[in-house]
Amino acid sequence: MNERGNYQAQIFNRMVTPPPKKRLRELARKTLARLSRSEHERRSSELVHRLAEYIKSRFPNARRIGTYAAMANEPDIALLAKLLPDRQFAYPLVLNRYEIAFHVVTDPATLEKGTFGIREPQPRIHPHLAAQDLDLVLVPGLSFDLKGRRLGQGAGYYDRFLAEIPMTPTIGITYSSQLLPRVPAEPHDRSMDYLASDRGVIPI
Repeated sequence: MNERGNYQAQIFNRMVTPPPKKRLRELARKTLARLSRSEHERRSSELVHRLAEYIKSRFPNARRIGTYAAMANEPDIALLAKLLPDRQFAYPLVLNRYEIAFHVVTDPATLEKGTFGIREPQPRIHPHLAAQDLDLVLVPGLSFDLKGRRLGQGAGYYDRFLAEIPMTPTIGITYSSQLLPRVPAEPHDRSMDYLASDRGVIPI
C-alpha cells in the first residue's frame, strides 16, 4: 500500500464518519514526519512550480497574494516570489491569541522567527496590508479533502482571518498524500476554493 493509502486506511478503515480532529492531526503529523528531507524538497518543488503556472493562467490580475512561511514538514512555497516576480506577497504575523495580520515581504530571507517558532514579518520593515486588499490567499493545512475542507493546526487563526474576507479566493496548500476522503468541519469553517498539491491544482 502506498503512503497516501496507508494514511487513509488508518483513519477510515471500517468507519462511516471521520474521527475527531485531534486524532486526525496526530496521524497527519506522523505521516508528514516520516517524509525525508529530500522528499519534502522534491514535493515542494513540484507543488510550487505547478502553483505558479496556475496562478499565472487563472489569476492574472491577482497582484497581492497572501502566502506563508512553512513550518517543519509543511510544503515550502517560498520560491513562488521568484517565479512570480510581478506579484506582491504578504506573510502572516501573529498579533495575539486570536488574530493574524498580513505584511508585505519582498525578500523572505528578512523574516524572523516569532510566535510558535514560525518565521514572521517585522512591522518595522514590512508594511501592513489590510485583509480586504488581498487578491488571493494561499492557506497551509495538515490535510484537506476534495471538497476543500481543511484540517489546520488547531489554533483557529486562519478560520477567523478568512471569515473577514469571504469573497477573496483561497487555495489550500498540501501534499497529495495528505488529501483525505473527508475532513470534519464546523458550520463556521470555510472551505477552500482550490487545492494545490505536488500533483497539480484543482478547483473545488
